[in-house]
Amino acid sequence: MTRILTGQLVTFGATPQDLMHEAKGALVVGDDGTIIWRGPQTLLPQAFNVAPRDDFAGKLLMAGFIDIHIHFPQYRMLAA
Repeated sequence: MTRILTGQLVTFGATPQDLMHEAKGALVVGDDGTIIWRGPQTLLPQAFNVAPRDDFAGKLLMAGFIDIHIHFPQYRMLAA
């Protein structure tokens, strides 16, 4: 099912200068989990307005492969 996610969008480019932050952004995610559209909420195409919406106001939405797990027995060695 296509869904709309709203919140703060952060997009990374090829260089650090290509970082983009949209305070009131929107992502449209398709049935297979791919991002169909992204941008400011004010520019969200009318065709998507019937899709269910999840509001993450104040939260960061970032696309990518982000692995934030930790191996607990090794936590004391972080940054050592």
